[in-house]
Amino acid sequence: MMVASLDWWVLLVAALTGCCAGVLIGTVGVGGIIIVPVLIQLPGINTKTAIASTMFSYVFVGIGGSIAFARTGLINWPSTKWMCFGSLVAAFLGSFTLTYVPEDVLKIVLYGFMLFSSTVVVGKSLSKEIKEEGDGVGAGEIQEGQQSSMEPNEKENISPPRGRFSVETFLGRLSRVAIGAVAGFGSALTGTSGPVVLLPILLFLRWDVKESLGSAQVLQVPIALAATVANVVLPETESYIHFELGGCIAAGLTPCAFIGAYLAHQIKPQ
Repeated sequence: MMVASLDWWVLLVAALTGCCAGVLIGTVGVGGIIIVPVLIQLPGINTKTAIASTMFSYVFVGIGGSIAFARTGLINWPSTKWMCFGSLVAAFLGSFTLTYVPEDVLKIVLYGFMLFSSTVVVGKSLSKEIKEEGDGVGAGEIQEGQQSSMEPNEKENISPPRGRFSVETFLGRLSRVAIGAVAGFGSALTGTSGPVVLLPILLFLRWDVKESLGSAQVLQVPIALAATVANVVLPETESYIHFELGGCIAAGLTPCAFIGAYLAHQIKPQ
């Protein structure tokens, strides 16, 4: 099936949507979740074309985000490596499955992912804010010795996981492969970025927030590449990718992700 050409204003809206998503990715780590819902409202773009084209655009922002996080040392490479292995095959299968899922079902799954991801991320933020407010009450009365003795018990996030689920153990590696597989399949099937699926899982498992963001950025690359290859080479996918559309999304998404990251670093907590 040949993908029809799109009007210039449709491509412009796609690029602007990519800009908005990029700013969100740079500031809070999750933004790709808004792209497909906007695209499917535009003329000439069905759900499967929107998903496949958006996955293509994630290749570029994933590479840029990975480089940025790698330079800051916030990527847990031993854990991320095993998640990448799981995401590759799963993303390929997710794109293959895309052909056999009705569009109405895809929309339900997509909006379900949006609700789940938003609930977990917002819940995590609220719980952190409540805890910080609680810690602030009477903080001036805590002596330095008491405060230092409390620090080990106050750490909520654990990264990397230890014990049976350490990356050095078979169970730990298998769990990371499984997490990567869930993220890869879900992302390729819905057109959401790797962070949209992966971040709620890692936050639920109490991973460190910054390292979770770093892993999620890296995971975008194998997921997007595997999904794009599947959408090109598999006859079942009927070439859903609209490369011009995907390029316009990437043109807005990638630079604005860096702008969002810059803005996030300029915002100083009160």
